[in-house]
Amino acid sequence: MNGGAGRLDLSCAAVLVLAMAMLTGCTRPPPAPTMSPYPVARSLVVLPLLNHSGSSDFDAIRATDILVEELSQVKGPGLVVLPTNRAMKILLAHGQTHATSIEQAMDIASQLGVDGAVVGAVTAYDPYDPPRIGMVLQLFWVRADMKGQVTEPVRLSRSPSGEGPAYYAGAGPASQVQAMLDASDNEVVFRIQQFAKLHEGQDSSFGWRRYLVDSDSYMRFVCHELIADLMDVELHRITVPVRRSELMER
Repeated sequence: MNGGAGRLDLSCAAVLVLAMAMLTGCTRPPPAPTMSPYPVARSLVVLPLLNHSGSSDFDAIRATDILVEELSQVKGPGLVVLPTNRAMKILLAHGQTHATSIEQAMDIASQLGVDGAVVGAVTAYDPYDPPRIGMVLQLFWVRADMKGQVTEPVRLSRSPSGEGPAYYAGAGPASQVQAMLDASDNEVVFRIQQFAKLHEGQDSSFGWRRYLVDSDSYMRFVCHELIADLMDVELHRITVPVRRSELMER
């Protein structure tokens, strides 16, 4: 009887361990923070976002401030991001609230002595539950002396894509990302929940749902998503591919 009881106890313990393992498996860890792809710090200025949504509810300056705050949270060697008012001061001196051309945006970045400029627009804006925001971001490197900062010029010259230096002052954007984030989509809701964990978003009576009912909070989530995509595109851009045949020749 005692042996049987022992076996029963062991069996119960095994079931308990299995149940705990299943519960643990259902608990997802918070996502990792967005990382900078650059080997050293880079400085950026973010130009005021354009309103291409047609909505009069969109506050471009507030949204740009949120974008700057989220961009400043990128981890790694770091990104030095100037506050929006530095760019606004130059724009207002010309009687403007937004840059009217890429050339002007790059000129503002040059005047401020930063490495690059982020230009963006909100293409859709519906802040009511479930919120829906569309955004596009472009990154321009404006300092000509960055042309000499390629880390592996030999591999770069062998790139099958024939792309230019990793950091350059070209006529077009170095990288561009865009997204339409609609909170009626289950995948977007899951990403909001993960974002709430990353930002300790449970400190509200709404919990993670505050990102659905507060327009600034949802804009913060959208900015985070676009920045993560932008850093990922930049990582792929500056990581030069090598042809398989070249690897076999070595």
